[in-house]
Amino acid sequence: MFLDVSNLTKKYNKKTVVSNISFGIEEGELLTILGPSGCGKTTILRALGGFLKPDAGDIILDGVNITALPPEERPVSTVFQSYGLFPHMTVLENVIYGLKFIGIKRKEAEKVGLNMLGKVHLDGEENKKPHQLSGGQQQRVAVARGLVTHPKLLLLDEPLSNLDAKLRLELRKEIKAIQREFNITTIFVTHDQEEAFSIADEIMLMNKGELIQFSKPRELYENPSTKFSLEFIGSVNYDKNNNRFSRPEDVYFDEGGEEMKVLECSFKGQTIEYTLLTSDAEIIRMASLNKRHEINVGDTVRAVVHWSTLDKMRKS
Repeated sequence: MFLDVSNLTKKYNKKTVVSNISFGIEEGELLTILGPSGCGKTTILRALGGFLKPDAGDIILDGVNITALPPEERPVSTVFQSYGLFPHMTVLENVIYGLKFIGIKRKEAEKVGLNMLGKVHLDGEENKKPHQLSGGQQQRVAVARGLVTHPKLLLLDEPLSNLDAKLRLELRKEIKAIQREFNITTIFVTHDQEEAFSIADEIMLMNKGELIQFSKPRELYENPSTKFSLEFIGSVNYDKNNNRFSRPEDVYFDEGGEEMKVLECSFKGQTIEYTLLTSDAEIIRMASLNKRHEINVGDTVRAVVHWSTLDKMRKS
């Protein structure tokens, strides 16, 4: 493993916020740490960046144990949620700030910085101050500053949370494209499921300081290993009596299906979400492509539910 984290533990005032976490990723992969607020995501990121000392565990990066190294001695760059740009510096000065600590002279640093600004689509913005940029542009500056020193590991702490929905989508694609271009091993922290699924090679799902499931996005969605995985990821129909589940897209209209009553219809553009009531008083959620169905609240329809079993699921 290029990054190998073993038995990482952190406590605050006897409260364990990260409990014996172990994981690893290969060089060039993008791992998303996903989970609700307070689950330990940012604590892990800060430990990797050297901004806090774990109570136990080891962090091995490219064969070197960096657990005890201060942030400035680690081949790691961190992009914080607040961007952390220096307001009195220009865009270019912000980007090249870290280069002076690795012995690169100013003239060469400016050349490298301008090239990096081009990579993040900020050509011509180098002489502006951060307050003259949009939120999305400031985020690009922060990413450029993180990449310019060519770190072995890039850490992104909820980097898109301060942006509007459309800009989040655009920058999500750009971050993934830049990560692939530089082939840089990256850890991306988020509480947004859609964000995690769209950007990650692997997802580490956490809750209450514990690692719940580590898998590829599709595997996490289709084969949850715990009840928490099942309920945290997306919408779900859960039949606890038969230990099975279905996703809303696994329900479809069919004349040979079970008779159900439509309780709710929610138009989402490309899709329509329905809440259906079975004859056994079970609530079924359904997501259907918008094919101009003339179905309204109160109608009776016939639908089939494709169930998946949960026989191997842990109780946690």
